[in-house]
Amino acid sequence: MIPTKSSNPMKQIITFSILAFFLFSCQPKDLPTVSDIHKDFAEVKFSHMTTKDELFRIKSDLRETSNIELDYSQTQFLDDGHIQTLKIGVRLPNGTRGSTSADLMKLQFNYYGFLYNPKNAPTFKVGAL
Repeated sequence: MIPTKSSNPMKQIITFSILAFFLFSCQPKDLPTVSDIHKDFAEVKFSHMTTKDELFRIKSDLRETSNIELDYSQTQFLDDGHIQTLKIGVRLPNGTRGSTSADLMKLQFNYYGFLYNPKNAPTFKVGAL
């Protein structure tokens, strides 16, 4: 008689669970664009879901509401208008500048943008948020 390898159902369940966890963790997160803009406060977060039209509107809102300049001229977009590679520069009313960039892979799992709050320390943060 030739010995056969018996299958262990518990081992199969554990293996399947690990594989499923890995596959689900690789899916892009649902990260809608965030723009909370006031005269003395701005929080702007971009992700893979951000579109060129949203960037245009946010740039206009920042300039009109809080005198913050946003430069996204180096940002690249996919054919459907979503961000492929984010490259932004920010200039605050007091002259402070900052910039950040992220490729599509980073944008699928984290927000990138900036936070400006002159009543907090630090008053300005740019990059992964």
